[in-house]
Amino acid sequence: MPTLHNALRRAQRGMSLIEVLVAIAIGLIGILIMSQAYLTSDQFNKATLGAGGAQTNGNVALFTLERELRMAGYGVNSSTALECGNINWYYNGQYSGNLGGPLPNIELAPVVITTTAGAPDQVTIMYATGEQRVTPATVAKSMPTASSELDVDGTSGFQQNDLVLLVNKTPPISCTMVEITEVQTAAAKLQHNPGVSAPYNPPGAGPYPAYVKNDLLFNLGNPIVRTYSVVNDSLRVNEIFLNAATPGAGFSSPRDSSR
Repeated sequence: MPTLHNALRRAQRGMSLIEVLVAIAIGLIGILIMSQAYLTSDQFNKATLGAGGAQTNGNVALFTLERELRMAGYGVNSSTALECGNINWYYNGQYSGNLGGPLPNIELAPVVITTTAGAPDQVTIMYATGEQRVTPATVAKSMPTASSELDVDGTSGFQQNDLVLLVNKTPPISCTMVEITEVQTAAAKLQHNPGVSAPYNPPGAGPYPAYVKNDLLFNLGNPIVRTYSVVNDSLRVNEIFLNAATPGAGFSSPRDSSR
């Protein structure tokens, strides 16, 4: 006859090995199911965030291009000026490509779309900025030499350090960009002397042509020339006056980007 002591010992034996193994197996199955649910949810969340991020980035890119395109051509909206093609320009000892130098050419046009086989399409946008004269001035007296001061019909809207564009009115049309170093309001003259403070003016006006009476003078202020392209699914921008790549050398301009 079993004693009370033996009965108590049987009641305290606990779970058997089989029961423990079954419990562990059930727990592992539960952990596996929860892990799989978490991974699936995380992948879905990443896909949702990625699509939303791509859409946001696309909207920002389109807004940027839309804003730039609205400004395209501001300050140079003249049929005469738009016939000149590449601008003659200089910076810190170097000339533009159309004058035989390493600086990139700037075509005077509000928008230029460039397509090259094997390379992304490029959209170049140009416009003038700042508080400047919107309508062009007129050269009031022919320049004896290309380095001569500019006699104009009025100096209103011109300021020191503005970049201005000289455009002749008789074919072949040419455009030359110089930097204003002094505005003589009473004498109605604009100086464009070279020097450290005027890196856009070549010594002795270099190979620039002299302009004559009734030619046009556009105030570009601080002009913007930006090239946009899509590279590796990203919108890239290159601003020519801030970081223009040149063959075998780099180009850096101190002018503000106005952004």
